Amino acid sequence: MTSLLTKKYVPKTEAYRKIPQHYNRKNWLDSGSEKWRNTARNVYIKNRRIKSPVSSYSRKAEYYQTDPYEQKVITGTSEIDHTVSIREAFGSGGHNWSKEKKNKFSHDTANLLPLMKATNRAKGASDITGWKPKYNQESMALTQERIKKKWDLSADPAEFKALSKVLGRKPDLKIKPKVENTMVCMQCHANRPYKKKP
Repeated sequence: MTSLLTKKYVPKTEAYRKIPQHYNRKNWLDSGSEKWRNTARNVYIKNRRIKSPVSSYSRKAEYYQTDPYEQKVITGTSEIDHTVSIREAFGSGGHNWSKEKKNKFSHDTANLLPLMKATNRAKGASDITGWKPKYNQESMALTQERIKKKWDLSADPAEFKALSKVLGRKPDLKIKPKVENTMVCMQCHANRPYKKKP
């Protein structure tokens, strides 16, 4: 008999049951690595803005970051966020990628933005069906479409409908159900076509 102290508690929520158990964020991104710190630095440099007016007597320029989804200047610490989250990429066709490809996707600077902590927490791993920003919804939808097309990822029917509504046209993406909504074990049958149980 297993002791209650040694047994790991697992929440039995509906969302937890749907997630394939072989998803592991560590296979995609090591957030403590030097490579990730360099990527984050490049994203900050790419998205920074210079304060004006700049003094002609000072050689040191002052920069600031803005949260595109809140239209606010980021004060204090910010976080780097994936527009198409790692979890979303996994469910949309990245589940059978090699570790190298997963790592390459995670460090794609075209998919990264500096955001306020609160915005990043609110967005989480959601796509446009689960979370929409106050501002720049069309910009977010265009980026999601571009990144998914670049990495050959699909959109589930609900996401396709939400993108169509925001963009005012049908997105140029394949429609497939998310991995967690398929009716087969994805570890064994990852390449089999989707078949709904009768």
